[in-house]
Amino acid sequence: MVPLRRSKLVKKKKKSQKLQVHQAPPLKAIVTRQIQRFLRFKNLIIFMSEHVLVKPLTVTA
Repeated sequence: MVPLRRSKLVKKKKKSQKLQVHQAPPLKAIVTRQIQRFLRFKNLIIFMSEHVLVKPLTVTA
């Protein structure tokens, strides 16, 4: 009974390792996607604010 048990544990460990390997890249991808989205959003806000600030100045000048 003892060797059988051990093999089960080994199988479980291997399974968990496989799961970790499969789960790691998507998490990383999600994080990078979020960062990219945030940066794009930030750039858009900066672009819009510059657009809004520069246009009235050129109109008044």
